[in-house]
Amino acid sequence: MTMRILIVEDEPTSLRVEASILQKDGYEISTATDVRHAMTVLENNPHVDLIVLDIMMPKVDGLQFLRYLKSTIRYSKIPVIMCTALHDISSVAKSLEHGAIDYIVKPVEATVFKAKVAKALERGIGSVLIVCEDKVEMGILVRTIDREGFRCISCAHDEDVWNILESQKIAIVVAELLLPGISGFELLVRIKEKYPKLPVVLVADSHSERAREEIIAAGADSYLVKPFTNTDITRRIASLVK
Repeated sequence: MTMRILIVEDEPTSLRVEASILQKDGYEISTATDVRHAMTVLENNPHVDLIVLDIMMPKVDGLQFLRYLKSTIRYSKIPVIMCTALHDISSVAKSLEHGAIDYIVKPVEATVFKAKVAKALERGIGSVLIVCEDKVEMGILVRTIDREGFRCISCAHDEDVWNILESQKIAIVVAELLLPGISGFELLVRIKEKYPKLPVVLVADSHSERAREEIIAAGADSYLVKPFTNTDITRRIASLVK
């Protein structure tokens, strides 16, 4: 899976240098020369895996934009590396305080830059795995979660779940309670045995207090009953993904 990086930098030479360094390592690069341009890129490309953001930007500076990103559910989980020409401890400290994952000082040194980017991507949140037999419902879930900037991987059978968990970085599993071959409850128990720290949300067709208690007791991190709103599912995922 190609990682997508957005570089926000108003200085053309620095922008070209940073983009060139990362493109050589196979990353898909988008660029923006100001915050308004960056917002357009994010709205059109919801699956950005990392943002490299200059502190000194026209009109709206990088720190203001960073605060906005971290306070918005759709963008809050995207790791941000701040880039600055200021040898100024207070600017760096403010960046880290407001949620930046790292920083780099210009002029950018290629080896250091690539190492910091690789480390930040490694700490990225991963994808949402949706396990659902009904193709229509699966499509609705994928589109809903996808619009909020989370990458989605979907499957209908438990056999596929294990292949995906072993080969992909998964941040959270959202599974239907009723599945072919194995129940969502059984799947939950098996996932928690093998991946105890992986959040799991089960989705049921109807409410049963006893079922809810059993599901939570078995290790589910959350439990949703249909019908639920788009906001219900996206906020639930955002609250559980670290």
